[in-house]
Amino acid sequence: MDKYIIFHVEGGIGKNIMATAVAEAISKAHPDRKLIVCAAWAAVWVNNPHIERFYMLGATPYFFEDYIKGKDAWIFKSEPYHHHDFLNGRRYLADIWCEQVGVSYDGEMPTLVLSKNEKDNMARKLQGFGKPIFALQTNGGGPQDYPVSWVRDVPFSNLKEVLNDVNKEYKIIHIRRKDQLEIKGIDYIETPNIRDLFALIDYSHNRLLIDSFGHHAAVALDRPSTVLWPVDNVKTLGYPEYHNNIVSTADTRKVHLIDSYLGANPINGEFLHECPFDNDDIFDSKKILDSLDELEEKEFYEQPSGAARVSNKQEKNLFEDVRELPPQQFAQQQPGLFPNPVGSNKQKARKRRKK
Repeated sequence: MDKYIIFHVEGGIGKNIMATAVAEAISKAHPDRKLIVCAAWAAVWVNNPHIERFYMLGATPYFFEDYIKGKDAWIFKSEPYHHHDFLNGRRYLADIWCEQVGVSYDGEMPTLVLSKNEKDNMARKLQGFGKPIFALQTNGGGPQDYPVSWVRDVPFSNLKEVLNDVNKEYKIIHIRRKDQLEIKGIDYIETPNIRDLFALIDYSHNRLLIDSFGHHAAVALDRPSTVLWPVDNVKTLGYPEYHNNIVSTADTRKVHLIDSYLGANPINGEFLHECPFDNDDIFDSKKILDSLDELEEKEFYEQPSGAARVSNKQEKNLFEDVRELPPQQFAQQQPGLFPNPVGSNKQKARKRRKK
């Protein structure tokens, strides 16, 4: 009889990416059991080598009969966000999660697997700009009645000097939704296929990210990045031995967390009265530029012959004609027209998280 572990994952893209590290730890601890993942973000789990099968939450016909009823199945369903060590900022989330499901955390890192064709497709879209690519994420996901979440988003006014400098050498592509604030003169990318965003991060030659899915994806794809943290959650949600993490040192005012329950600072920043910042100047531009200089990888960029330098003037969605793939087609590869695209990003590996 087959033995199963059902790993139930709730939350957004970033949490799912972190969960891939937990899945690896589970798989190592129980190699005799088939690991079945149930979550909301199929794009994260495509071709993951540590799991047997993925099911989309809400689309699990006959699941109970196939995997649980009369079967040797263990159910791993827990919420690490509610653990006291997470709420008090003491330990990395994946470490806590592993403890909750009864396995050891041994420094496993998130995993994303992109096919060669996915990488080639992104290269075809980006190599024509004639510049190295700079991936920028300033806002997290989730519904926001207020356009900026003070908990994790970066005020645009705080980035003016940085982006003016970056724009001299790079083609900047802003990862954002259409309903989020735009930066004038900079193209953005919004696509129903989240894996396009993973491929953009993988291809890019430098990155400025925030506490959102982007910095988790960058770790999974071995792309060291500069990550900005308005609120210091580096120990619990970050990668201090991989990314260059810059935490706000702005003067803050004392606030009463009257509406916070299990944890301070709700991620969407909906409690405006709990914002501790007196102004938008919360990051030191020099620190950001120094980090970007340290991590720049322009030497890995090969400019295609005949490519013209393109300025940032369009303010358009580069992927507005991209169609969303049905869940069952996520793992299918699309034919690659250019097997060896020029302008690729051949980067050196960085150090991984230590135990």
